[in-house]
Amino acid sequence: MMRPLITLVLLLVAGCGYGVHGRHSNLPSDVQTIFVGNFTNATFRPFVEMEMTNAATDRFARGRALTMVSRPEKADALLSGIVSNYVLIPVAFGRGDVILEYRATMTIDATVERPGGKVLWRGTLSWSEAFPASIDKGRQEDSERAAIQVVSQRLADELYVRIVENF
Repeated sequence: MMRPLITLVLLLVAGCGYGVHGRHSNLPSDVQTIFVGNFTNATFRPFVEMEMTNAATDRFARGRALTMVSRPEKADALLSGIVSNYVLIPVAFGRGDVILEYRATMTIDATVERPGGKVLWRGTLSWSEAFPASIDKGRQEDSERAAIQVVSQRLADELYVRIVENF
């Protein structure tokens, strides 16, 4: 009695669309290499574009779906992006309305295109990270920089998944 039920469940799960996504399923099959360009900064927060560029470069270098190349003329696809928004908002308060925690939110607009300019993928992604406030400005700045690094890494991971794994 249990065997037919187990078989039925396995057949239903197998037919539900679950499965391993193909290699760079969001890009044409002839796209094998990618160049990650420098992100630009459209915000007032200095250096967020450098963090995002470093995170995206690292993520695509670690990925196995595409080979990252160091020059755009050697690439089948070019990734470019803009850090379009960066917001720092106090989210937790103590006695006397003293700020205890901030949330850093960063938004990027990214594009993957062929060297000739044909757009293969375009998207907007956003991520937030909280960090503690401090009366020591140096310590708070360090905490904010660390939050920006985490946000950049998370955005790079999400960017990779969206481009390569078709989510």
